[in-house]
Amino acid sequence: GGGGGEVEVGGQRILPEHSAVWHIFSSADTQRLAELLPTVLPGAAPSGSLLLDSPAYLSADTLASLERTAGVRPYIVLLAVGDVLLVPAGCAHQVAHLRPCVSVCAGFVAPEHVSHAARLSAQRKLLPPGHRRRADVLGLEGLLLNAACAAALALE
Repeated sequence: GGGGGEVEVGGQRILPEHSAVWHIFSSADTQRLAELLPTVLPGAAPSGSLLLDSPAYLSADTLASLERTAGVRPYIVLLAVGDVLLVPAGCAHQVAHLRPCVSVCAGFVAPEHVSHAARLSAQRKLLPPGHRRRADVLGLEGLLLNAACAAALALE
C-alpha cells in the first residue's frame, strides 16, 4: 500500500467507509478455478465440489499465484455501507467483511439464462443429501411453472 498506513487490495485503496472486499471470478475463470482448486486446496471440499463446499478463503498470495500460473484473476470490488452488488450466477466469489455487515441475497433469472440456471441447479443436486448447499435456492422449477402459466394467460 501507500504511505501513512494505507491499505490496498488489487491496487485499490481501502477507505474508512469500505465495509467489504469482494473477489468475483468471471464465468470462464470459474471453470478454470474449479480445475485448479484441488491442487491449491487439497482436501478442502468434503463433498467434492470446491466451488459449492469450500470453507477456504483464497489469500492474496494464493490469488497472485493463480494469476501468475494460470491467468485466473478475480474482479475486486470494494463496497461501502448501502452499496449493492450483483454477482452473475455461477461465478465463483468470496467476500471479506472489514467491519460488521448484514448481507442480503436474492436470486434472479433472466429469461435468456434459464438453461444456465438449470445447469447450476443440477450441479447442486449432485451434492450429498442433507448438504446445506443442495437446496434449489432459486426455486427454478416453481419459477418456470409460474412463467409458463403467466405466458399462457397472456395468450388467452
